Amino acid sequence: MQLPLELRRMTVADALDGGAVVTITTDQTLEEAVRMMRDRGVTALAVIDVDSRDPGIITEADVGRAMAAQTRAEDEDPRKQTVRDYLTLDVIVATSDWTLERAARTMVAGHFRHLMVVEEHKVIGILSMSDIVAAWARDSEQPAVAVSEDTGELPQLGPAHEYLYMLRRTAKQHRVAAKCECEWEWLQVLYGQLLDRPDLDRDTLEHLWERREPCPVLHAEGGGAD
Repeated sequence: MQLPLELRRMTVADALDGGAVVTITTDQTLEEAVRMMRDRGVTALAVIDVDSRDPGIITEADVGRAMAAQTRAEDEDPRKQTVRDYLTLDVIVATSDWTLERAARTMVAGHFRHLMVVEEHKVIGILSMSDIVAAWARDSEQPAVAVSEDTGELPQLGPAHEYLYMLRRTAKQHRVAAKCECEWEWLQVLYGQLLDRPDLDRDTLEHLWERREPCPVLHAEGGGAD
């Protein structure tokens, strides 16, 4: 799908919130990483290694995979494992003048959902795929649902749109309760699917919703699938 011109011109700087980058050190535990993500409302942390000039990154997905691993000894608590064992080094980085389209294509090609943003070897932000979607949504001039020029009323929503609207409340509640964006991000994916494929029915969307990955934050806390 071709993006409108105004969206193709948007840059990484347009999507960053300007907040401080949340950092963690390599010798801190995964439990601490989860707590920091939850308390600060982020899905990735910049990792500082005193022995390296370049920072690494650890994401909610990295933590989730670590917690779900079945190969550890029974008496070893995965929450006490250190960030050093699960971070990603030699990360692909972006600069603030990258277009969001380039950032999104880079994430898709690399099969990851976060890009570290640097300027002069300094990390100034971590961009997620949900940040890109949110920035595009804010800037889009197209209304989500057209209003009838004759009656001024909203058109009747079909079952598929009604289902996604219902999921918005579920995803928002999860965002607040778990302080995790995973369900909200997956909801945006489903909205995109319905936009590209208007013939999708509710049953297909329900199936796609159930295929989402378990929440990494809840797994990290021993809560199981949500």
